[in-house]
Amino acid sequence: MKVTFPALTIPESKIKAGQFLNITLLGQGIVAPPVDIILQPARKLTDEFTLFDTEDITKPILDYLAGVPKAVLNLFLETVNEQLRDYYERHREEES
Repeated sequence: MKVTFPALTIPESKIKAGQFLNITLLGQGIVAPPVDIILQPARKLTDEFTLFDTEDITKPILDYLAGVPKAVLNLFLETVNEQLRDYYERHREEES
């Protein structure tokens, strides 16, 4: 799951042609303003960014947990080997 914020922008401010006045008087069209007027162009404040990504948290945990069976197996084998060494050492002493 990702939590991302979209790019933040300030929209452009403009006055559209005919926004204030658009009438026909005696067959003559009167339009105020005659063309679009851009008071302020659109401005980009930030790019899109990711605030939180669960994969960044879960991947290290899953990698660690994947190693747990190996660690348990290694501990088990070490314990068995130690017990076998002790057994053979005692068995040699009994034979002597």
